[in-house]
Amino acid sequence: MNLQEIEKAVLNGRTVNWKNANYKVIHDPKTGFLIKSENNENYIGLTWQDGKTMNGEEKDFYLKEEADNLQLIAVTRNGMAVERRTEINSISVWINKYGQRPQCTHKPSKESIGALLADAIKSGRIVAYTSGESEGNIDAFEGTPLYTNGQENVKQLIFNGKIIWGETHQ
Repeated sequence: MNLQEIEKAVLNGRTVNWKNANYKVIHDPKTGFLIKSENNENYIGLTWQDGKTMNGEEKDFYLKEEADNLQLIAVTRNGMAVERRTEINSISVWINKYGQRPQCTHKPSKESIGALLADAIKSGRIVAYTSGESEGNIDAFEGTPLYTNGQENVKQLIFNGKIIWGETHQ
C-alpha cells in the first residue's frame, strides 16, 4: 500500500498493519499517523519528518481484513515422498505496480497469487520453502529452478479451501 492508500484507509476506520498484526497504523490528531506496536505500546512515525518517506516499504503494509480472509496452503512432497502442508505467508514474484520499480516479495493477495500462477504456467512448477528462515515463502522461478535447503515441490496449492494448482493443473 502506498502512503495515500494507508492514510485514507485508516481515516475510514479500516485496520492497516505493517509486516504483521503486532504493528498497526493509527492516526493521532496531534502527532499524525503512527505505527504502534500492540505488544509494547511503542510508536514510530508512519513517515520521516519530510512527511513523504515511509518508515517501511509499501509492500509490507496491508489491510487486516484482506489478510484475515486469505488462506494459502502448499501441499509439498520432498525427496523422500513425505507430504507436508505449509501455510504460505509470502510470495516471491515480480510485480511492477503503477509503473514503480518491481517488487519481489509480497503478502498473499489475489494479485500476487495470480502472478505466481502465471509464472508457474511458464515454469511448470512451484516450490515452497518448508523450513529455515524462508519457511512459508513460495516461488515459481520463471523457468529456472534454483534448489536450496528447505525447498520442496508443491503438489497442490490451496487458496481459501479450493485447489488452484495441482498435478492435474500442470
